[in-house]
Amino acid sequence: MDPPRYLYGTHYSAPGYVIGYLVRKHPQYMLKLQSGKFDKPDRLFFSMKKDWNNIMNNHAIVKEAIPEFYGDDDSFLVNY
Repeated sequence: MDPPRYLYGTHYSAPGYVIGYLVRKHPQYMLKLQSGKFDKPDRLFFSMKKDWNNIMNNHAIVKEAIPEFYGDDDSFLVNY
């Protein structure tokens, strides 16, 4: 019997992806998700360019753009 076919091997809207983007505006949510600690620095959202390249070149990454990407306040995307 052939294995079942599917498009993605992960859930397409995991809370970790969303909170990973929101850590800039709401770090307390990341702390709740990770039992009071921030995730490893190399896995935190740092660069839209880097994320875009990862998404376009790695089909296992299924992050989605959250509403903050479309709002008028672009400070969410600025690296400090």
